[in-house]
Amino acid sequence: MGIQRQRAGRRRSQGLGRKPLRSLPDISRRTSPELLIPGLDQVRGREDGEPFPQQQHLPSTRPSLRVLPVGPCRGPPGAPSDPLPRRQQLRRARDRRAFRAAGRGGPPEQSRLLHVPSGDRRRVRRLHPGCARARHKDFFLQRSPPGAPAPRRIGAPGHRGGLPGEGELRVSGVRDRALGAYLGLAVGDALGAPVEFMTPMEIRERYGLLREMVGGGWLRLRPGQVTDDTEMSLALGRALLAPGGFDLRAVAEAFAAWLRSRPADVGNTCRQGIQRFLAEGTIEAPPREWHAGNGAAMRILPVVLAALRDPVTCRARSLAQARITHNHPLSDAAVETLAEMTRRLVLGESKPAVRGLVEELVRRSPLFRFDPYPGRATGYIVDTLQTVAHFFFGSEDFETCLVGVVNRGGDADTTGALAGMLAGAAYGCAAIPERWRKTLDRNAAREIEAQAEGLLGLSIRARPAAAPQR
Repeated sequence: MGIQRQRAGRRRSQGLGRKPLRSLPDISRRTSPELLIPGLDQVRGREDGEPFPQQQHLPSTRPSLRVLPVGPCRGPPGAPSDPLPRRQQLRRARDRRAFRAAGRGGPPEQSRLLHVPSGDRRRVRRLHPGCARARHKDFFLQRSPPGAPAPRRIGAPGHRGGLPGEGELRVSGVRDRALGAYLGLAVGDALGAPVEFMTPMEIRERYGLLREMVGGGWLRLRPGQVTDDTEMSLALGRALLAPGGFDLRAVAEAFAAWLRSRPADVGNTCRQGIQRFLAEGTIEAPPREWHAGNGAAMRILPVVLAALRDPVTCRARSLAQARITHNHPLSDAAVETLAEMTRRLVLGESKPAVRGLVEELVRRSPLFRFDPYPGRATGYIVDTLQTVAHFFFGSEDFETCLVGVVNRGGDADTTGALAGMLAGAAYGCAAIPERWRKTLDRNAAREIEAQAEGLLGLSIRARPAAAPQR
């Protein structure tokens, strides 16, 4: 059916074709201002629940595309407006005079696209390049159709999170940061693994300033090949995405399957924990003094992405998966802090805001003090967290952070992976240098992209747990 409008002074109806609308190009070729998409600055100008003036409902052009004419939407005072061709200006002035003569105040100058699925949103962006401008880039966050439930925000109040709702998910930023964190972890792993156990001086003598995925090292890796940091994270992600949800025994089985695959590198504490599970069937390691390594912290990301909306569940599951192999207060403290930092960064919090989490950890355990930086980058969790925090908070972009971390040597694959995870969550996927993404192992990259999408789906569908009573 066509979209029909009655112009004042004309009884002739105008429509967008007389046949059912099959594709968006029929709309895109029209230059009518009624199809311009307003920006978020215009939507935020209303109070929540305030109705749009002169609201009308027109027949849908297709089940998934509804065009809702609303009252004047001119943006905030002083906002710049796009120049219109002379012909459009004259037509708009004529329509305005006609509406005033009819006693209706003014014409509906813009409409909002509502309830548009992601595929149609992509076509609208492609067909309307103007939607990429700053004032139009968030055009798909619009008022819900009448009777639809109000969307709920992911994360704590004030977070720039996503809005779950059919066809209107504003999770583009969350999805970008989640994928950036996962790819950043793998990129940092592959970049740092060739210089693992080397000193900063040895790295300078051999590579100068290491900025590329060179491969080699004591493991004789291919350029872009990942190690246990990424592989154990992927194993954990597979367990979380399997039917049944989070099952700690299934997580331990996934780690055991990974160990049987004869990986290139396995940390001693991780190996011992998995072997204990296979021999005894226990899913929690007994406390040990030598469990204060970084092997539990390096694999927290899948749990974080699956529990973005729920800090209580995120903390509990991060610690549970950690204690399969590592049971030490320092490891637990670092796991909690890194998981909450990553969760908040993916939801859109700023670096200064999450720095407070590390400073709180330092107040509780001064061993983790990273300013001034002690300069050690070993597998001891204290040294690892100090190195990651120093370079993450002391840099302004992804590449600077990663290059600084891996050139410290030591346990460079894990420090690089954790720094890449935080930097990717802070800056997003686009901040990762293209040359690194192209060199990264393709199979790992494909699984990372699939897992990031699936884990975010778990996070959106999950019901947040109640906070414990104090």
